[in-house]
Amino acid sequence: MPNNPIEQELQELKDNYRATLPEKLAEIQLLFLELQQQPTDKQLIEKLTLVVHRLRGTAATYGFLQVGDRAFELEQALVEAPKKQNYPRESLHEQLDKLKASIDIAYMAHFEFRSANTVSSKGYLLVVDDDQDFLTITSKMLTHQGFQVTTTTNPENVLEIISNNGLELLLIDVEMPKLSGYQLCKAIKNDAKGRKLPIIFITAHNNLENRIKAFKAGADDFINKPLVIEELMARVTVRLANARLLLEKQEVLNRLQSQHQSLLSILDQLQVGTIMVDAEGIIIFMSASCGSLGGLAPDNAVGKFWQHALPFNNESLQDIQLHLQQHRDELPRMHLHWQLEGKRYWAECEVREVPDRPGYHLLYLYDQSELQRLRKQLELSRFGQMIGSSEPMRQMYNLIEQVARGDWTVLIEGETGVGKELVANSIHATSPRKDGPFIAVNSAGLSESLLSSQLFGHRRGAFTGAVADQPGFFESASGGTLFLDEIGDIPLTMQAVLLRVLQEKEIIRVGESRVRKVDVRIIAASHRDLSNEVKEGRFREDLLYRLRVARIYVPALRSRKGDIPMLAEAFLSGSCRMAGMPIKQINTDTMRLLQSYDWPGNVRELKATLDYAVIHGRTDKLVAEDLPPELLKPAALEAPVVGNAGSLVTEDLPPELLKSAISKSETFSGDKRSRIFAALERAGGNRTQAAKLLGVSRATFYRRLKELDIPPTE
Repeated sequence: MPNNPIEQELQELKDNYRATLPEKLAEIQLLFLELQQQPTDKQLIEKLTLVVHRLRGTAATYGFLQVGDRAFELEQALVEAPKKQNYPRESLHEQLDKLKASIDIAYMAHFEFRSANTVSSKGYLLVVDDDQDFLTITSKMLTHQGFQVTTTTNPENVLEIISNNGLELLLIDVEMPKLSGYQLCKAIKNDAKGRKLPIIFITAHNNLENRIKAFKAGADDFINKPLVIEELMARVTVRLANARLLLEKQEVLNRLQSQHQSLLSILDQLQVGTIMVDAEGIIIFMSASCGSLGGLAPDNAVGKFWQHALPFNNESLQDIQLHLQQHRDELPRMHLHWQLEGKRYWAECEVREVPDRPGYHLLYLYDQSELQRLRKQLELSRFGQMIGSSEPMRQMYNLIEQVARGDWTVLIEGETGVGKELVANSIHATSPRKDGPFIAVNSAGLSESLLSSQLFGHRRGAFTGAVADQPGFFESASGGTLFLDEIGDIPLTMQAVLLRVLQEKEIIRVGESRVRKVDVRIIAASHRDLSNEVKEGRFREDLLYRLRVARIYVPALRSRKGDIPMLAEAFLSGSCRMAGMPIKQINTDTMRLLQSYDWPGNVRELKATLDYAVIHGRTDKLVAEDLPPELLKPAALEAPVVGNAGSLVTEDLPPELLKSAISKSETFSGDKRSRIFAALERAGGNRTQAAKLLGVSRATFYRRLKELDIPPTE
């Protein structure tokens, strides 16, 4: 090899040109075959002459003088051919054979510079001829040159030899008695193992007709008898080298294809939609997994501009455009959404640059549609907007279904914020009255005179400001359900009127004497203990019995803490959508904190807490610092002081109460008010000790006293 860089570069250029000589020869041979079909076509002769002329010039430039000389001779023959009417075509083919031989010799030298691992100096050959003497001589010639040779006089054995040996090339005689070389060549090319083997025909009859038949049968080359060792070596070496290069190329392509399929399989299994966009914005690849995202069709998208092929809405397309224009290693995920044939889809998208291809980008799409639909189902469950799968909630769902079948009046009890109106709405929605109106009235917010007018209606002029006849809620809810919230706050005089309406199913508007029939179902609710209200004389006993035909108690949130993750997820999703921001996620520590809190305000307080967190949160994760301050106090200030098994923690109790707590802790039964009074009685009126007997903190105990209107003084 030359040491001078310039000489080395020239040598590389020469070697590169040398490697292209067989392609140039193949072009000339194809033109010759066309010329046989159209021997008088002057344009074809001119085209062939031009190709040979170019070969002569470049061959001489790179120092392949013998190739240049043979090309010049063929060029002159082509120039003279049209001038002579009876110019012998055989002469042209003789010139072509000489050119071919010179190219084969020049090309064989090319492989002296290649590694022995790429093209071996040996090969396994099969020679087929009916002349045993010829086989013996040819075998010795080739063996002497380093080839491994097998011979046979029976062409019918060739396919069996091919199947059992690693042959690389065949030399076949054209004229054989049992099977001609043309027939054998066709049989080999139809065989699975033989079709890729190069075949060189050997014949003493070198004419144009035989050559055409040979190439049509599938032969790769043609050599004349008697054999010349230099020509034989050149042709065998070139054909072997070509075959090995093709095999090597095919193996590389197979490996690349296998790796390509493996990568696609991995991407599809990961359920990650992958799109590659080139520097012009054309989609050059889309994984099959994109087809599950809705509206993304790989077969139709590839080859199109990405903005025309992707079904996303304008806002999502603009977000992608902005990400494609930024040159950063890490970009935040985008939230994409679109609608197709009335169905909505969601996905998250990452954009990454292709490292070794400037201007190319990869889009990774993560399907979020199923998650969004599940969240929607959480928000709209079979019982309105009630969420929860805990045992207390399942029992309540069963009771709602049973109560909804009839037309009984229903009393819903439970603490403030547990969702009593949602329960009432669910009863209405699953009842035979579901197509009628559902009207909710907060009884606690109206005075006696205003409440009467609102419930029963009034006549024009019945009181100051009554400028027109006005139907009340009972009439407006006809055929449906009237929900009377906080029924325990209605004055006693109004309770008597309401009792008569429930009994007689008729009302009288304020300022009228006319009786009007009403068809309405009554559902009432109260956070108070109405039984105790009856004892205190603040609620009519007969009205309680009339209302309490069916009873539903809504459990407090602290008694179903297993539902908090589901509730928190639903409230957080709704709040984020209302604020027009991406849906946040709640980390594990924050969820643990939500579940450890006592939630005196129940579900209403939980929803307000999540709204607060959305307002104050600054990241895509909801963390403890985003929660209201009351949730961040030490757990001992608010959390119930109970053990893992629910047993009371009785530290600091006086000895006489300690024994009582241990022996009688199971006797605190009944509603909340009853349990508090029982604890106060056992503690001798001491609020602090009563709180410990109940297993709650002192602050929680005093808050509950206030909720139940029990004086906190000692």
